Amino acid sequence: LFLVEDRKSTLLTEILNCALPIFNKEEKMQIGLYASTKVNDGQFIFIGPGTTENAMIKHLAGKNITVVTNGAFHILELLKYQIQTILLGGEVLVDIGVVVGPTAIKQVQDMNFDKCFIGASGIIPGGSISTSTIDVAEINKIVLKNSAEAYIISDSTKIGKRSRYTFGQLEEKWKLITTSKVDKKYHNDSRFILSDV
Repeated sequence: LFLVEDRKSTLLTEILNCALPIFNKEEKMQIGLYASTKVNDGQFIFIGPGTTENAMIKHLAGKNITVVTNGAFHILELLKYQIQTILLGGEVLVDIGVVVGPTAIKQVQDMNFDKCFIGASGIIPGGSISTSTIDVAEINKIVLKNSAEAYIISDSTKIGKRSRYTFGQLEEKWKLITTSKVDKKYHNDSRFILSDV
């Protein structure tokens, strides 16, 4: 992109705002802020491609970390905050801005993450964590396996819903960061972290 410097920031913001619709924005911003507090200097982390994960990025500014992502729409935000980044290679699903395919899978198979932060389209407590795209599910499975700590981050509207492809089970070792808008029966569930309490 060849842009006049004054216009560059505004244009990039417009591109990001048009890229993915953000539903439940306030809740996702709260989750993103809280999730960022789990990241420490020197860590090698994976951030999934969704809008909840994107809400973390600005809060990572100034941390000495490396972020790996398959979220094409995250790149401008990561550059804006000068965060060391590895963008996985492969095919881009242009409708959702996600990098997938055998190249991306091979890359994450060879990586070991201190922490990962992955969104979901559906979460059935005591059951599955799922997403709408099989290629994303495959990468998520590998990332969860290769992470010392794993966090599923999701707004309350995804709890109790099931999406097409399962990539994990909500277990004690994988915490779910959400908000107190979830059903009260989950407020004392040790797998749930309520970011606004």
